[in-house]
Amino acid sequence: MKVVVLVSERVPAYTRVAKALTRLLGRRGTVRYLNKGPIDNLRELEPFRKEKDVQFVSIGLSASVAAKTLGNHQVVFCQVFNYQDYGLISSRHKGVSMVPSIWRTFAAWHAIAPG
Repeated sequence: MKVVVLVSERVPAYTRVAKALTRLLGRRGTVRYLNKGPIDNLRELEPFRKEKDVQFVSIGLSASVAAKTLGNHQVVFCQVFNYQDYGLISSRHKGVSMVPSIWRTFAAWHAIAPG
């Protein structure tokens, strides 16, 4: 299955994630930058709409909003703080939390200050 990584902007926080993903995916992964206007971003996705064996990872808000229009494809988004405002969660679209779980937070605190 092909994986297309959609990136909102060419900023280090986004490009580092995109590079790490494509390194793990090898030939299956490709990166598309969606750093134009909303209409142009949607046009960039047009060739993928009818493909069946493709999944998406979107990084940042503008890429995630554009990916929302890919209703029949699986999308995992990340680095979007206010995802609720844009209705990005659906049965086929999931998000990666920007905040670690409470258990990981407590474990890190305990490692730093056991008492």
